[in-house]
Amino acid sequence: MGIERYVLRRSAPPDVVAADAPADRTAPPVAAAAMPRESATASVPHVAGVLLIADAAGPNALIEDIGRGLDRLRVTWSRAGAGDADALTAAMGFVVLGEPLARQVAASLPTDRLGACEWVIADPAADLARAAAAKRALWGELKRLARSLAARRGDV
Repeated sequence: MGIERYVLRRSAPPDVVAADAPADRTAPPVAAAAMPRESATASVPHVAGVLLIADAAGPNALIEDIGRGLDRLRVTWSRAGAGDADALTAAMGFVVLGEPLARQVAASLPTDRLGACEWVIADPAADLARAAAAKRALWGELKRLARSLAARRGDV
């Protein structure tokens, strides 16, 4: 029994997607390297933005999985560094992997923005990769983040 993973094509018009779709369901699964590093819905103006901030030395597969999870929750996200001031001030939420990075991000934000943003602070990516309970807790927090942002937009 094999498992095939299909990924939605959001950037192409529906008629192009239908024309490119294979006639049978035996198409090979999409490779993980083909997944975008940023959300496919980043250009939609009404969707709140979330920054994914992680140490560059962390496992990229886990960080890409977190990005795919945010995509499936219909949250627009992008990856940024802790020192990217423009992105930090425009974001509505943060997913930060590692408490030292979270402290660095919080120190660079104005005080009124700290409480106005949604925060998910998890263990560093290297620790998350080894701890199943920490991953489960992170996925639960990502769902909470998506619900909070949807409630702010009025999508609930």
